[in-house]
Amino acid sequence: MANPHISLFLGAGASAFFDFPTTKTFINDLRQHLGTVEVDLLNSILAINGFYDAEHVLELLNALDAVNRYPADSFFRKYNPTITLPNRGNLPFIDVLGALSNLRNKLIDDIYRQYEFRENKVDDICKVYSPLIELLFFLNQTSVVSVFTTNYDRVIEKMCYKKNIFVTDGFVRNGETEKHELNPEEYEWYPDVV
Repeated sequence: MANPHISLFLGAGASAFFDFPTTKTFINDLRQHLGTVEVDLLNSILAINGFYDAEHVLELLNALDAVNRYPADSFFRKYNPTITLPNRGNLPFIDVLGALSNLRNKLIDDIYRQYEFRENKVDDICKVYSPLIELLFFLNQTSVVSVFTTNYDRVIEKMCYKKNIFVTDGFVRNGETEKHELNPEEYEWYPDVV
């Protein structure tokens, strides 16, 4: 029987030590950069069972943003349905879609703002995570170590770059937006590790 492959799974606690916000802190800070209607919309979304973090909110906002495009917007403009929001009453649905689109854009911008990497943290990150990564290489007796993180920050990636460890995070820079976007094809080079 082959040796089991040990993987590392990291959440927000892995980066909070380096001054990156946890989800709760991120959402609270985001509220400070929103208008009152956007705050009400964000709070309404977060009140839905299962929508408790930025990823869930962004997933819903992306789906609703697609509704805001032609030909759906023509339908909503013609029939002018309303939606009832807490603290706002009835609002034209097309106006709500516009505010949701603004919320989506501000959420994305805030992710980039709050999780922008600070190079002065790299040495501290290496002190904390290098021994753990080296232990995984030793225990797995392989040249590939799997690290999974739910974080927007690049703590692990920057540590790997500093230590000359090749890393693929699955993201590539979009030439039009200059932002990194997930591309699952980036993982295809990995050999089997079992």
